[in-house]
Amino acid sequence: MLPLALLLLAALSSAQTAVQGPDAEEKSAAVRAALVYKFASYIAPDAGEAKPLRKEYRIGLLGTDRTAVTAQNILVGKKVGEAKVVVVVVDENDAVAGRAAEQCDLLYIAASCADEAVAKVVAAGAEKPLAMVSMRPGFAAAGGTIQLFVQDGGTRFEVNIDALRRQQLRASPQLLKHSQKGPAR
Repeated sequence: MLPLALLLLAALSSAQTAVQGPDAEEKSAAVRAALVYKFASYIAPDAGEAKPLRKEYRIGLLGTDRTAVTAQNILVGKKVGEAKVVVVVVDENDAVAGRAAEQCDLLYIAASCADEAVAKVVAAGAEKPLAMVSMRPGFAAAGGTIQLFVQDGGTRFEVNIDALRRQQLRASPQLLKHSQKGPAR
């Protein structure tokens, strides 16, 4: 596995050197999808909870944006440790009702989701071991686990440590070292 610092450096460099236009957005979506995938390797259940070896790691996608579409295409065949990545499309009603944690281990919430639905999904998953990632401004401040954002032409992220604690998850020090405060709006 590549060290997180190298992955982030490559992701940030490719996002910063991308040209304007549709290709730039596709490259940025690929960077975001790759980051969502890499987060899975750096977030785990709290140390107190012993988990058996896993055969699958389920990455859920709620809503549709370029990152979600790209993730569906590029995550097939990937692995998190020894577990095969399975991409799951999560129904909004299931997510709002708190059933996303039963369907996936990490949930990406697309920018296309309505504000009210996102607030309900975050509240429903607030105390479940489900890492939630989104590009929505203010997502981390509203209780989301990881907020992706663009700054200085590159993709960055903010990790909400309080959300991790409530969700009984822990992030590796390497991930936390690269976390930056994201935009609240």
